[in-house]
Amino acid sequence: MRLRTLTVVALFSLVSYVTPCFASKALAEKQPKRAAPTAAATTKPETKTTKPWEPTAFDESVDRLPPRYPGLDAIKFFEMLKSKLSRLKKGEFETSEEFFLRTEDKSAIFSPINTADLYAFKITDNYSKKYDADSQAYILEETGGLNCTETYSTSKYGNAVTCRITTAIHENDSYEASNAYGASVTVRRTRSHWLSVAINRDSSVFKEHFTKYKYLPNKHSFTDNIPVQLEKAKSLAQSKISMLFVGRLISPEIIEGRPLVLSATISSPSEIFATEDAIPFDLKKIVYFVTETGEILGQRSF
Repeated sequence: MRLRTLTVVALFSLVSYVTPCFASKALAEKQPKRAAPTAAATTKPETKTTKPWEPTAFDESVDRLPPRYPGLDAIKFFEMLKSKLSRLKKGEFETSEEFFLRTEDKSAIFSPINTADLYAFKITDNYSKKYDADSQAYILEETGGLNCTETYSTSKYGNAVTCRITTAIHENDSYEASNAYGASVTVRRTRSHWLSVAINRDSSVFKEHFTKYKYLPNKHSFTDNIPVQLEKAKSLAQSKISMLFVGRLISPEIIEGRPLVLSATISSPSEIFATEDAIPFDLKKIVYFVTETGEILGQRSF
């Protein structure tokens, strides 16, 4: 009798153990399956690519410019041109035939620079602006910024002047120096690199607007006048006038301009060394505009 009781208890225990197992399995089967990670969750965000800089041709039809219009970026233009010119050098392990075939299509090499396009460079603002009430015109004269210098007569473009567009490099520092007599002084040293356009001295624009300095060899100053009504000029009394040189690249090459070298002395402790790169430029138009608003005051075509 005791053995039967134990058997019943054992069977009851077995049923009690197995039932929860099946119940747990059934509950697990009813639970919704967790979704696998989607592709969007694992995909890396797209990186935006910056479009390479390209020179933009000037639109002659515009009657107004954007406020503070900067003109074409001269530094980027010269950098691109230099990069293109470097491709015209024959490689050490390149045959003459391979070099000829690689460089035969010059337009493809220099693209997007195009000698047929008009490019507008903003000239430095370092020139004087004075209104003449009698002639009702602004008189513009160079005061050091628009500094035009004759090229070397022996160069390919020996009959040209280089007019500065902008300064690509300008570095200043100082050092202590002394002379043979023991006098010492602090020398201010300046290193610069200028970017310029080279204008032919036989061109009409040069003959009409450039005058050679009397006491400075190889230097030429730029002058012009802009007709502006008196009342309009009064409203512009506090405004600046900017100037664009608009023209075409005669040939995709870079001219070495005359360097400026000034040595320091005890009485004038300043040392200056400036180099210059220029592009041969066919100046077709000069545009004068109000710097702050972009309003075009006048234009001259050649």
